[in-house]
Amino acid sequence: MLTNKEDYINIGLMLISCLLAFMLPFELFLFSYAILGPLHYLTEISWLHQRNYFSTGKRDYAILVILCLLISIGVIFQDIFVTRKLFASVFSSDTSLHIMKVYTPWFTVFIFGALVGSISLIAFKKMYSKLIFFAVSLALGYLLR
Repeated sequence: MLTNKEDYINIGLMLISCLLAFMLPFELFLFSYAILGPLHYLTEISWLHQRNYFSTGKRDYAILVILCLLISIGVIFQDIFVTRKLFASVFSSDTSLHIMKVYTPWFTVFIFGALVGSISLIAFKKMYSKLIFFAVSLALGYLLR
């Protein structure tokens, strides 16, 4: 009986939201985007936590954090370096293009390694297997750049 009551409540709420969508389409969109969306994701966090974020280890995120830090540090230093070179060479575009050619492939290698290597977080249980898979994915990313 409780399921039938919940079904009727859900049907009623859907009809109310349908009427609101016809009467106030933009306001309902803003409310859904600003209020209901974040509330939905807050409820999903506990669900993901119960499933151990679909990874096999507790500290699997550390590998991805390290790769993100390498990318971030590289972007920050590249930006500083390009800016200094640009001002030193009086806005010469040749210098900035040369610097971009030197540093940009490493960002793509790390991003590719993180994307492909994250498969190992789900597939393998032992940390050394995950690290080997990440190393192989970084090497493959380096070869494909």
